[in-house]
Amino acid sequence: MYVGPQGEQGEERFQLTVCTPSALADQLHHHPFLVGRHWLFVPELRPAEVTRWLVSGRYSTLMAWRFCSFP
Repeated sequence: MYVGPQGEQGEERFQLTVCTPSALADQLHHHPFLVGRHWLFVPELRPAEVTRWLVSGRYSTLMAWRFCSFP
């Protein structure tokens, strides 16, 4: 997701993995350990609803950002 001022130049990229229970089960079948940083678990994949939820609630702390690990 790219976020920036509407109608102006400049944007920042935020990244998040959205995962359903069945996709998680499939991943665990192939990988015995998974780290859940920057993951959002949902019962069904509905991209428009996820986007609305993230934007309206400003849940940017869930998403990877290029400056999130800076001191």
